[in-house]
Amino acid sequence: MDEPLAQGTRLGPYEIREQIGAGGMGQVYRALDPRLGRSVAIKTLARAIAADPQALRRFETEARAAGTLDHPNLLVVYDVGHEGPVAYLVSELLEGETLHQRLQRGPLPVRQAIEVAVQVARGLAAAHARGVVHRDLKPANVFLTRDRRVKILDFGIAKLVGASDGASTAPVARTSAGLMVGTAEYMAPEQIRGAAVDARTDLFALGLLLHEMLTGTHPFRRGSVPETLAAILNDDAPELPAAVGAALRGIVRRCLEKSPEDRFHSAHDVALALELVAGGESTTAAHAVEDEAASPPRRRALALGASALGLAAAAAVGGAWLGRGRTGPVVATPSFQRLTFRRGLVRSARIAPDGQTILYGALWDGDACRVYTTRLDNPES
Repeated sequence: MDEPLAQGTRLGPYEIREQIGAGGMGQVYRALDPRLGRSVAIKTLARAIAADPQALRRFETEARAAGTLDHPNLLVVYDVGHEGPVAYLVSELLEGETLHQRLQRGPLPVRQAIEVAVQVARGLAAAHARGVVHRDLKPANVFLTRDRRVKILDFGIAKLVGASDGASTAPVARTSAGLMVGTAEYMAPEQIRGAAVDARTDLFALGLLLHEMLTGTHPFRRGSVPETLAAILNDDAPELPAAVGAALRGIVRRCLEKSPEDRFHSAHDVALALELVAGGESTTAAHAVEDEAASPPRRRALALGASALGLAAAAAVGGAWLGRGRTGPVVATPSFQRLTFRRGLVRSARIAPDGQTILYGALWDGDACRVYTTRLDNPES
């Protein structure tokens, strides 16, 4: 390992203040940008590695990939440069701990695990929208700040999948035939096989993170790396405790499907499903979001069914409300009337006191959740 840089050492315009981390790939320092009076983090690449052109290109890829991204859940990269034999990357300075450090103290409470996973999913969605697949998502690359923000770190082996066209599942060509890239324990099956990867590869790693946050243990870790890789390829993950809840268990199971086609369609869908669970929505609602990973025709049918059934049920509830206050038992045949004709997800619905007005929350055509109103005699919302 290289000798740490002394306090006061200059890397370009930056002044080293203290070392705050070290690893096989290099060292991390707290530094000052005197031009702005701003504290920053500087990651240096070990000199032996920097002398390798391929490793240096990978380091520069990290800067290039991260530099294209701008999202609250992604580490902000300010600069990249060389000072003699030292290659360095400058980023925002974070205060807190990695998820790996936090897991040393045991599993997270369910609500906190969901909160972390939602922010990771949002960060991944932003990266995928820019055509960047992380490929090395693991607890050591997820940072928990002191103000409860989550940051995804280290795009060192990220892969640029093309122009920013929002295509979250554009395939990534492997670096060379049969080459595995990533950290063994957090690889998806397609990475282990050296096959093409895409955004859904990161979703498998997110499922591993969620399982580990909820249980404190990695679902496929075995006594050796080959055994771990074999387990990822062939074994089912252990079932999560019943206390986790059926909806959340279903989300984790969907992320950990062996085939990318069977996982969620996008990180955005994972975030939405987790938010529904966090908001106390039903298992049915969470599964409706999971089914976004289905084929497009089936997905449209499921979404239309969710909206129609949601408000048809609301109309039936309205009939029951109108029956209140009568003496004696009320026996009525429920009637159903379709009130919505758009594609999306209905989260909840309520009948107003007049018995004719319905208010409901819905996510239409991928838009944010909004509150709508309609009447039984006029289906326009």
